[in-house]
Amino acid sequence: MVLDFEIGPSFLVEDRLIYVISERLLINAGKENIFFGVLISPIYVVIIEHDLRYAFSLLTGERVDLEDLFLRIPSLKEKLLLT
Repeated sequence: MVLDFEIGPSFLVEDRLIYVISERLLINAGKENIFFGVLISPIYVVIIEHDLRYAFSLLTGERVDLEDLFLRIPSLKEKLLLT
């Protein structure tokens, strides 16, 4: 099994730029590069408005520390720095 994260394309709602982050679980069939299935679940939403940047868990509804997300998903920090 392979677990990784995908940062979806951003979309604009009023003055907020929103990213949805999904968790991907790839289930292999026991051979190299042959996948039996995939499970994709949106798990976080990152919101950028004016000078604020914050995130919420779609699983619990609670606010998530962006620094914790950056540790789990290094490409997120790079993407947000370009925004």
